[in-house]
Formats: sequence, structure tokens, C-alpha cells
Amino acid sequence: MRRIFAKSAGLVCLLLIFLSFSLGFISAQKTDSGSNLVIGEGETVVISGPSYGVKGDIRIREEGTLEIRTTSFEIYQETDNQFQIDIEGGGSLKLIDSSLSSDKKIDIHTSADSEVKIIDSELDTSGKITGSTEQIEVKKSELHVQEVNIQNENLVVRDSVIHADRWLASSPSAYLNESVFHTGLTFHSDSNVKLYGTVFEDIETNQGADAEVFGKVSISVEDTIGVPIGGADINVERLMKKDHFTASTDGKGEWTRYLPSERLGSGDSSYFGNYQITVGYQEEDIEKTFSLPPVEKRGPGSDDEIGKEMDFKFSKVMPPSSHYDSSKSDINMENTTERVIETYPEQGIETYIQQGNIELSDGRLIIGENSNLKVLQKEKRYRVELENGAQLRMKKNSTIKSDRPLNFYLYDGSRLSLKGADLDVGSIYVGDSSQFIAKNSRIRAGDLYLEGGKFETENSFIDSEKLVVDSESTVMKRSNVVTDTNVTLQADSFELTDLDFNNPVHLESENEEITVTNLTSPEVVPEGGLKVRMRWYVNVEVYNGHERLVPSTNLEIYRQDPVENINVKSMFIPEGKASVPLTSKIITSERSRFIGNYILEGNKSVNGDVVNSETTLVAVDGNVKARVRFKEDFPYSLVINVDLPKKLNPGESFVLEGRATYEGVDLQVENASVELMINHDEDLKWNTTTDEMGRFSIKAKAPSAMGANTIKINVQDEDMMMDSEKSHSLQVGRDDESSLQKFLFTTTSGRFITMMIIIGLVILAYSIVTTPMKSEKGSISSSENMVKWAEKSLKESE
Repeated sequence: MRRIFAKSAGLVCLLLIFLSFSLGFISAQKTDSGSNLVIGEGETVVISGPSYGVKGDIRIREEGTLEIRTTSFEIYQETDNQFQIDIEGGGSLKLIDSSLSSDKKIDIHTSADSEVKIIDSELDTSGKITGSTEQIEVKKSELHVQEVNIQNENLVVRDSVIHADRWLASSPSAYLNESVFHTGLTFHSDSNVKLYGTVFEDIETNQGADAEVFGKVSISVEDTIGVPIGGADINVERLMKKDHFTASTDGKGEWTRYLPSERLGSGDSSYFGNYQITVGYQEEDIEKTFSLPPVEKRGPGSDDEIGKEMDFKFSKVMPPSSHYDSSKSDINMENTTERVIETYPEQGIETYIQQGNIELSDGRLIIGENSNLKVLQKEKRYRVELENGAQLRMKKNSTIKSDRPLNFYLYDGSRLSLKGADLDVGSIYVGDSSQFIAKNSRIRAGDLYLEGGKFETENSFIDSEKLVVDSESTVMKRSNVVTDTNVTLQADSFELTDLDFNNPVHLESENEEITVTNLTSPEVVPEGGLKVRMRWYVNVEVYNGHERLVPSTNLEIYRQDPVENINVKSMFIPEGKASVPLTSKIITSERSRFIGNYILEGNKSVNGDVVNSETTLVAVDGNVKARVRFKEDFPYSLVINVDLPKKLNPGESFVLEGRATYEGVDLQVENASVELMINHDEDLKWNTTTDEMGRFSIKAKAPSAMGANTIKINVQDEDMMMDSEKSHSLQVGRDDESSLQKFLFTTTSGRFITMMIIIGLVILAYSIVTTPMKSEKGSISSSENMVKWAEKSLKESE
């Protein structure tokens, strides 16, 4: 008995060793299969990961489940229908947040009681789906198939797009919601189908099938100033049938419901999509009639709406409620007081409603970030008036609007300031040394007139009927101006840069000459003897003999003149590119003179010697590009430095940080593309870009294979047409493994030694258990007994 026990223990140890080696082999398998994928009876297999490929049939046996999750699953075929997807009775195919596709057509065949679920996914097989199922469920997905011809107990298609030649189905319970079928639908054999807000080319019912078509009807109810009305009474009557039901709007003044428009049964059609809807509020009723489109007008691309959206406006003004704050009196502020108007959309307070004037005298009114002020004007007209240095400030994403034109008046050194705001009002009058300042803002107004003070815009859009400015200072940068008439700008000092006007601009100044840069307009008209110097940008790029950008270059610019070329600018270009404003023409009220011919010459110090470029000629009549070229090739290299982790566990996530620099030149590797790849595996590849200092950080994942792996970093700077690649060794192994453990369990010789040690221990244990302490010949020392017992055990084991 003891001998049998010892031998069994040894066999168990050997079996455990074999199983550990076998499991390790399975975990290292690749995600591509070159043969059939078979899911056994009652077996569940989940495939997840970046991609999975199969070159063979897919068979799901009875009660088996194949779940494809977050994976790009592809079937490789040499010809159409070389393979097939077969789901046997009770089997299940689930496609979740994935794609299943084939380069050739492949059919899917289902058997009774099977299940197909496609959720947040794409199925692109171009083949047929045939057979019978317990359930087909498609949600938020897209299908590209040749034909669907199937019998199933339950069919659900929601928020999806179907591309097919035909969809034929028999389903006692079918539910199609907010989906688009680029095909016709045929239902038969006592099917019961409901289609809610669904688009299809045509629909056919036969053999006792019944289909009911619904359209979505949405209404919103509000008063004349745009305040939603909750709890308004709704009465919906279906004409001809004279049946009706009642409802009410929710807290947002909205109501939505699907209403039936047509029923089809065994080829017959009954249309009843004509409705009358009545909305009542405080003894006032508004009545509207509408029709939902019949089946033949529901195809993709049809001009007829599938549903209806209607607005109901009541003349009564709602009292203040949770969605806005209000004031029915004037806002009066004096003596440097400050008031902040803030609204809180997250709390349901979206707008501050003002019914009255806004009058500021030496005070400050601030419209807070993301806050909205709306001025209501009915029988009376209101205004916004600032005087005695008062200020109205609008912060980021704030708005001021009105249901009628609301005029602004600024006097006595007042200030209207917009920063990232939206101002939609009537006319704006700025006088008496007051200021109008708009940055990153949008202004829609009637007349915009400024007299005295300061007018400043930057990164802004102005849409007004008229723009007239007569100021002490006018500063306009990177702005767009749309008007109905010509624009007049008069100032003691101007700064006009990067502007676009849709109408002619008239300029006048106390100065004899002003300069404008990159001003686009149908015409620039100087007034009162003013001389206008028009400048445009010359975008200079410096290249070497190998057509690569050359950093750290000196550039000399000369304007051509009949007598002698005039040096107008000397500059240093650190990164091989520069944008230089140069005068194109001089315009006066009498004439326009072109002076925009220039000579560009580059020079560079190399090892103490000065190297000159070729001469470049450029005519500046608008924004242009110019290339300055050296015949020589100035060598410099792109260098990559990274901080590698010392050791990683298999599959462990890590962050690789590094920096790319140009060696020997004062130039940053900015916005260059960075690629990290491990073991030349496309599935182990990550990308990022460098920041303005050439630094980069990539989050990656260690491979599953232990040992030394190759990690490759590639940096490409397209602007400089430079790239560099660097490879390193990446060590992967478990933290809890010593060097001896790795040798004993991961190498062939180590595994052999491990096996022999285990066998020896088993033999020793067996000898201790089965051999008595006293020999037949008398007393023998323990050590001698041990040796003989071991020899005997080895012979027996042989």
C-alpha cells in the first residue's frame, strides 16, 4: 500500500509539472488563428483585445457562446463563401463594441433557439443571414449584409443603420426604433411588427403579418419671451377616428410621444396619420393640425419628416420660476458700487431677465462667466446708459440680448469691456472719451458709433449696419468686420493688423502717414491728405542644398530702387522660418504707388567663415511665400533621449518619457510625431507628439513574452524634414521571480533539472516510509541504511 502511495505521489508531481508547462504555452498563443474556430457544447469563449483573425469556419455548438468584445475580428477568405459562420441550436453570438468583417462574402446560418446580439458594433460580411433564432438584437450598430431571411421569436433593432438588398423576417414580436433601413422590409407568417420613427425603402406584409407604423411628435411650449411653460394642458385628437387623449408638458415645457400613422396587414393598408393638437394655458388655447407621412414617403432621403416638431407660444408672461431670475425695475448704480449678475445653468437658473433700464453712474456692473442677461421690451423701450466713468464688463461666455433693439450710450469716460462675450443689441454710441474694448468676442449691433476715447478689438467679429469711429486711439487686431455700408475710421493713432472688411474702409488721421498690415478690403481710401503704407506678410523659409530647413540664419532684406537698393531689414531666423511684414504700396487720395519688389539674401557663420545664400527676388502684392536657398548642406542631427524602465512585468502598463533635440543648433523639435513600437508588432505600437521643448510622454504596455524585447522609438519632424530612430532592449519578467527561478522554470535545461530534483525527493520520501529502521543482518548505521534504501528504490522504480 505504501509503495502504491509513493508511486502515485510521484505521478501526481509529474502531472502537475506537465500541466504548468502546458498552461504557459496556451497563454502565449497569438491572436490569429489559421484554422476553424469551434466553440464546444455549453462552452463560453470571450475574445477581447485590439484584433483577432480567423482563416476558417466559425462554429458555435449547441448552448455554446462566442462573445467578441472591444475587438476588430476579421475572417480571411480567398473566395466568396469559402467559409461559414454557423450557430447551432441554443448557441449565442454576441458582438459588443467591436467589428466583425470579412474581405469576401461570408454567410451566417442560425438554428432554432439560437441568439444573435450586436451592440455598439459593426457587422460587415456582405453575405446572407439565414435560418431561425430565438432572438436578434441590434442596438446602436451598423450592418452591411447581402440579405436577411430569418425566422425569429423576438426582433429588436434600435438606433441602427442597416444596409442590405432585402430584409425578410417572420417574427411574432418585432420592435424597430429610430433606425434607418437602406432596403425594403418583408414580414410574413403572423409577424407582429411595430416601427417607431424608422426609415425604410418600402414595407410588405403577407401571410397574416401585421405592422404598425409610428411617428415621433415633439412639442415645446413657452411664453413670448422664451420662458418654458410647464404643466400646460395638451389634448391630442386623431381625426376621422375621433379618439383622443390628454397629457401635459414637463418642467421644461416639453412633451414627446410616438403616434400611429398607418397599419398594414396581409397587404392591406389603413392610414390614420392626421391629428389635431390643442395646448391650453391660463384660459388661452392654441390649436394646430398636422399629418404624419404615410409609408410610401418614409424612404431614406425623403423630404417628408418622419415625425413632427412644433412650438407653441403664449402671449402671457410666466412669473419668475427656478429657471431664471428677474427684475421689473431699473438697475441704478452710483458712487463706485459694484454689482455682479450671475446665472447658474447647473441649478436650472439660465437667464437673468431685466424689465427696465440699466443706468450706471460711477459704478461697475459685471456679467459673470457663463451668465446671461436678457432685457425684455414690450410697450416701453429701455436703454443701457453709462456715465461718469462707469463700467460694464462682460466676462467669458457671457451674453446680453434683448427681444427688441436695445441701445447703449456711454458718456464721460465710461467703459464697455467684453472678454470672450456675446453682445446682441441695437445701436451703440460711445462718446466723451469713453472706451469700447472687445477681445475674443462677438458683437451684433445696429449702428456702432464712437466719438473720442478708445476703440479696440482683438480676435473679434463685428456685424453692424454701420461702423463709424472718430477716436483718440484705434487698435484693431485679427478681427472680422461685416457692415451694410462703408467703414469710416478716424484716429490720432492707429494700429491695424490682420483685418478683414467686406466694404471699403475710409481712413483719416492727424498724422501724415500710417501703416496697416494684412488688411483685406474691397478698397482702402485715405482722406485729408493721409498717406497709407500697405504691408503684407512675406513667409520666408531657409533651405540647404538637401532641401532641409536651415536654422540659425541671418537674413538681409533690400527694397529694389532705381538708384540704389535700400536695406530695409536685418533679422536673425533661429528655426529656419519667419514671417516678415513688408510694404507693398503707398496709397494717397490722389494715387497708389507700388514699391513691393524686394531682394532677400541669407548668410550663416560656419566654422568661423560666412556662407552666403543664393539671391531671392520677391514681389509683395499680398501675402506671399519666399524661399532662401543655400547651396551648401549644413549638417545637424536629431537626437533622441529616453528614460527606460529597468524591468517590467508581462502586460504591465508603463509611461516612457523622453526628449528630442537637434544637436549643435539652437532649434526646438516642436510638434514632431513620435512612434513607439515593441518587437516590430503593430499591435504594440503607440503614437504621440512632442511639446514646444521637444519633450514627449507615451503610455504603453509591456509584451506578454518574458525576457529581452526590442523597443524602437522613431521621431519625425515634418517641418524640418528630419527623422531619427533609436532602439533599446526592454527586459520583461515577473518581480517575484529570482534568477534561479527563471533558470529552473523558463529554460529547457532548468526544467530537466527541476524534474530530476522532484523525482529524487519522491524516491527519498518513498524510502523513508517503506523501509524499516532495522535490517535483516542486524544493526546498521542510519547513513548506510539510507544509501541502501535509495539504491533499492531506484531499482524498483526502474
